[in-house]
Amino acid sequence: APEVIIERCKHEFLEGKYYRLNEKRKEELLKVYAELAEQGLRVLGFAFKKVKEKATQKDAENDLVFVGFQGMLDPPRPEVKEAIRVCKEAGINVKMITGDSLLTAKAVAKEIELTGESLSGNEIENMSDEELKAKLKETTIFARISPQQKLRIVTLLKEQGEIVAVTGDGINDAPALAQADVGIAIGTGTDVAMESSDITLIGGDLRGIVTAIALSKATIRNIKQNLFWAFAYNTILIPVAAGILFPFFGILLNPIFAAGAMAFSSVTVVSNALRLKRFKPPMG
Repeated sequence: APEVIIERCKHEFLEGKYYRLNEKRKEELLKVYAELAEQGLRVLGFAFKKVKEKATQKDAENDLVFVGFQGMLDPPRPEVKEAIRVCKEAGINVKMITGDSLLTAKAVAKEIELTGESLSGNEIENMSDEELKAKLKETTIFARISPQQKLRIVTLLKEQGEIVAVTGDGINDAPALAQADVGIAIGTGTDVAMESSDITLIGGDLRGIVTAIALSKATIRNIKQNLFWAFAYNTILIPVAAGILFPFFGILLNPIFAAGAMAFSSVTVVSNALRLKRFKPPMG
């Protein structure tokens, strides 16, 4: 993280020479970093230090010499914007949780048309669970988030009664993938992520999530319809055919009608199952 690296630097290596890194120069570097991040670039800060053989970790990671930045363009997949739109139409709230900077996250969110409030890892660290719960519903962008904080967000969302699905591809995603109601690993990611998840998207295409949700809803709808006919037959038609209403109203259903209703129920079940073969994904 460039802001962390710069804070730990005491000198700057520029054009073959060492310069003392004062607060004014640090502000200038942070401004350059912000300009790069606002373009949607993933920015890394680089520094070095010559250490003694028995140097401690604390000694090695402080009083560094700043070298420069690297800005990497990692654009969203073309289908992401459409996948988010379809998810919203289906009543699914989409949240971005990333280890990148808040500036980069906001730039990417704007590109994929993901709107909402934002929070950084530092802000979350200073919040109680109740304070964070109050922020979760309106917040869609979480930046500079650690694996522990991602796990905490998932846990608190579940405590609020939300059904939470998490997508991820890295080792740092594993705790949140395991904690989620549905963990969805990207097939091009790490083995640890796939082992921690419930579902793996082989091609890594986020449209697969939208298609899976739509297909599962269609399946549940069919099951409900099938149960309706089954209950109607078992709780109404069979008792009537057996003469339950005869002592009171003189109604006695011919068993042939009951058998026909049973056959119709079976036809309905089969027809519903065949309808799923014509299922069309909401996204091409």
